[in-house]
Amino acid sequence: MAVVLRSRHRPLPMSDLSALPTRIPAGTSVAYTRSYSEYPASDGWVLTLHLAFPTALAIEATADGDSFALELATDDLDVAAGVYHWAERVSKSEETYQVAAGLVEITPDLATAAAATLATWAETALPLVEAALARALTTGFASVQVGTHAYTNVTPEELRRIRRQLLDEIRTHRNPARQGRTFHARF
Repeated sequence: MAVVLRSRHRPLPMSDLSALPTRIPAGTSVAYTRSYSEYPASDGWVLTLHLAFPTALAIEATADGDSFALELATDDLDVAAGVYHWAERVSKSEETYQVAAGLVEITPDLATAAAATLATWAETALPLVEAALARALTTGFASVQVGTHAYTNVTPEELRRIRRQLLDEIRTHRNPARQGRTFHARF
């Protein structure tokens, strides 16, 4: 099946995929052709892509021989970046079957997003914790407010622990394939 990712900013080629991509940048379009040998379009089957955005969306595929052609234009949708459920269903007369399902992540449009909106919560909280740690090192205690949570009389040890947790979370986010800590052992 051929998949083409087109952007209003610049066309991006994409290799063949077997399903809807797991990540789609906002402001781009995805077009792909799906085939199900048990449910050929030429036999009257209809494929519909259901997306569970804040408002449910159903996109009916176009028949293309035995296959189905689907196109999703994220720049036409008012959808915040996030992870959403999707399902593909085929139907004919009174029969309906779910043939595929998964998650799709709509990532921010880097061409239009403000830099601050691309930071994770941990990346936003880390400078606040580090500033509180600097104050705590001179006074012994510090207060810090992270989002809607306020912490008072926090010791430097507690702030160091929070800082390590935030750094671990940032490291995991930036390197998802390398989760956990590396331990070196010598015998």
